[in-house]
Amino acid sequence: MYFKKNPFNLVPPKEVDFWADRTKPRIEIEHLARTFPKDPSNQIRAIWGPWGNGKSHALGYLKFRFKHHIPKVNFIGGAFPKDATTFTKLYKQQFISNYNFQNFGQACKKLFKEIEDDDEKFQEVNEELWDNSFDFAGIVFTTGKIFSDKRNMIEALNDERFRLVRQWFNGEVPKKNLYEIKVDKNPKVDSDFINIMTYLIRLSNSEYGGKRPVVWALDDCHVMRKPVMQPRHIHQIQQGIRTLFDQTATGLLIIISLAATEYGKVKDLLIPDLQSRLSPDTISILQFDSEKLDDAILFVEELISHPNFKDTKQSKSKYFPFDKESTIKTALEKVRDLEDDFTPRRIMEHFTNLQNHDTKKEGWNEDYVNRYFTKLEKEKRDQEKEETEDHD
Repeated sequence: MYFKKNPFNLVPPKEVDFWADRTKPRIEIEHLARTFPKDPSNQIRAIWGPWGNGKSHALGYLKFRFKHHIPKVNFIGGAFPKDATTFTKLYKQQFISNYNFQNFGQACKKLFKEIEDDDEKFQEVNEELWDNSFDFAGIVFTTGKIFSDKRNMIEALNDERFRLVRQWFNGEVPKKNLYEIKVDKNPKVDSDFINIMTYLIRLSNSEYGGKRPVVWALDDCHVMRKPVMQPRHIHQIQQGIRTLFDQTATGLLIIISLAATEYGKVKDLLIPDLQSRLSPDTISILQFDSEKLDDAILFVEELISHPNFKDTKQSKSKYFPFDKESTIKTALEKVRDLEDDFTPRRIMEHFTNLQNHDTKKEGWNEDYVNRYFTKLEKEKRDQEKEETEDHD
């Protein structure tokens, strides 16, 4: 292994603390992360680009910037579930399953202690934050009491009543246990879960929640198209997103990340109600120029020399394990000529294979790179010949 850890990992972690080359989208991501918490007007932003260019990596980097470098936010992110046919399924599989209940518990505790015996303050908060919802008020006060009574966070999170609270957020509390958490019924339909999200976002943005805006990041939104999803399901889900956006009014940033070759296809994915709310300031992550390889070379050099990966005990050269820059260029030319799409994903796939096939661990020179790609080119020609013969 030439690195402290593999820089060519095809599946980015949920949080990514590095960025290689592609300066424009990096600046745009950092600007968004820096400015939204200071002026948290509701926004819907799109991150788009052809498949394999690093949109999921961009979301992970955005999460890192929010978490470590600027005022706090509640970041909820993940892939758009392919089997979501209703807003309720999207809520359950992607939003509430990733929600930070520790922050929720702390907010409820603060609220409970401040307004427990203040009816006037309770009425004000009850109307402002959760529209006089009896059940949500019950959940907040049950949670606030649990987190006030327990000695520490672990005990509170493991409390049996708090387990019921979490079940309620999924609409799954047994009828006989509803009274224990001071609610009348489970949420059931889309509008119930849209309201719950609205109340959670308002609470997070309030003084009790630490004035934390909410970032809801939806990756792989290109699944919202035929034949993956039926048009009526797409419309129902997107109407729910629109309703949530309008009800919260402030403190919500929705990130829609999707594979698209041009901006027009981004808007085509959305119903008119969301198109009109989509910010024109999209973040595009486009394919490398296949003629001029300067950006692709810089991408590789910055990646393999990043402190997260570079093992300086083996070599201090910024090209290592390549012997020189021209060898990197040769490898990139081979990837470009072999593949239909010249993307970071394709580059990293081949560089992972270069690493896996390097049994002698003598570094990567022109001869080694050429031998690897010559074998692949032969395999590709043989496969094309076989497919042609089968067709004939």
